[in-house]
Amino acid sequence: MPMPKQTLVKYVVSEDGRRRGLFLATSLNDEEYGVSFSSCAPQDQFTKKRGLHIALCRALQGFSNAQLPFYMLDEYPVFMERCARFFKGKQAVVAEEATYEEQTDKERDEKDEGGEFVSLEEALAAMAG
Repeated sequence: MPMPKQTLVKYVVSEDGRRRGLFLATSLNDEEYGVSFSSCAPQDQFTKKRGLHIALCRALQGFSNAQLPFYMLDEYPVFMERCARFFKGKQAVVAEEATYEEQTDKERDEKDEGGEFVSLEEALAAMAG
């Protein structure tokens, strides 16, 4: 999967050491960078390739981070600070501030599968202009 050159990824690990999700930030243009995430339900196995694909598409399409799962909330501000240092002089594109997600991960996944995403290739092509 081709990843844009200026991309940051931070994996989120559960208390038992398993990956549960990730944060991703990628450069959108000379002035902005998009921030997003992907996560999986506790009973599911996190898949790195699928997680990166979901987070990258969300970041390129300007998805909101308002529905972060509760276990990711503590790491969100730390990741945003890291992004500010990495993307010096650029503005973060985040639709809303992160809050506690009251839906289950399964409910969110069902919503996400409603055709709101384009393919990664289409998203990257749109970004290239």
